[in-house]
Amino acid sequence: AADPGEDARLIWNIDLENSSRPKISDTGQADFKNLSLYKEVSKDQALVYKLPATSGKAGTTVTGEIYYLQGRDVSLPDGVNTYLSEDRLTLFADRDGQAFWEAGKLKIDTVFRIDGDVDFSTGNIQFNGSVFVDGDVRSGFRVEATGSIVIGGTVEAATVYSENGDITISAGVLGRGKCTIFAGKNLKCSFLQDATVGTEGDLQVDRYIINCMISAKGKIELSKAAGLIRGGKVNSTKSISTGTIGTEKNIPTEVIVGSRHQQEESSVEWGLQEERKHLNAKLSNAKQRVKFIKLLKERLPTLSTDRQKELDQITLEVDLLQEQLDHLDSRKTGLQSKWNQIDHDRTITVTGQLHRNVNVEIGGITIKTDRPYHDVVLTRHENEIRIKSILTSQSQK
Repeated sequence: AADPGEDARLIWNIDLENSSRPKISDTGQADFKNLSLYKEVSKDQALVYKLPATSGKAGTTVTGEIYYLQGRDVSLPDGVNTYLSEDRLTLFADRDGQAFWEAGKLKIDTVFRIDGDVDFSTGNIQFNGSVFVDGDVRSGFRVEATGSIVIGGTVEAATVYSENGDITISAGVLGRGKCTIFAGKNLKCSFLQDATVGTEGDLQVDRYIINCMISAKGKIELSKAAGLIRGGKVNSTKSISTGTIGTEKNIPTEVIVGSRHQQEESSVEWGLQEERKHLNAKLSNAKQRVKFIKLLKERLPTLSTDRQKELDQITLEVDLLQEQLDHLDSRKTGLQSKWNQIDHDRTITVTGQLHRNVNVEIGGITIKTDRPYHDVVLTRHENEIRIKSILTSQSQK
């Protein structure tokens, strides 16, 4: 009788079957925060190998015919964004992303979706791509992605970090003082409360910012009607626009526009001053040498060839140094004009009420409001902050 051959079998290079089981520490504790519902893979990474079935040992029938009992075959899984080797025995990823099961297929994608909340059932999320969370991000958990992050619910005392993308939070943030959010581009949400937030782009909030530390390289915009900034420190490089700032209860509130640029401006201006000081010192020394040689020329019957050559060279040096100083002054004037324009564009617009005792800083100039204002635009003009009504400001444009 024939011996049956070995069945074909699959050798997995990634482990999806046990991916959602908690890891057990050396002390026997289950880590429910660092589960993995997917596996990160790289382009051209082997996902699954197939060992083909064998024919086994030959047997002979009663009529003398030779036969084999072939082992059972098994197929490589169907894939999406995958490809097969030429011998069709290895399945590869054709892009960087995550490997996961979907509709009976092994799928590689750069978008990872959480069907529900980020909590103990999912663990922390760290993904090379974009992440979509249908529910909330619960307290104590992290969502980190190189791409954009979209959250359908609320972010609690959690960390949400996008290296290069936008962050959108449909419901809002209730940070309890322990929430950190960073967007590599823009951030949009309904409200922000008790959180630390940074963006490389614009921040757009529908309703309110309460007791937050905010730093945005772009604009900060809230609803003209319902927008409220109360408590904390809100800093934008470009502009802030909202309905209300501060509160009648005098909760400390600070709004800042342009402080990052102000630091850059001060650094450049200091550099120009140092360069001008250096050129002036060289120019003064050159002029002193010219003055001496001219006095020498008055005393001597004739000036030596070397001295005359020196005089000609120093005279050229004086002219060159003066040109460099003129160019430096022109450059400073141009930069000052640019900074003045930036100063003009730095604005804080309040379409409702700006309460008293609000600390305001624009381009390094600070004031504390001494009374309530309504419908105003705050701008920096030279070394002062001006507060004008929106209608007056618009009529002057």
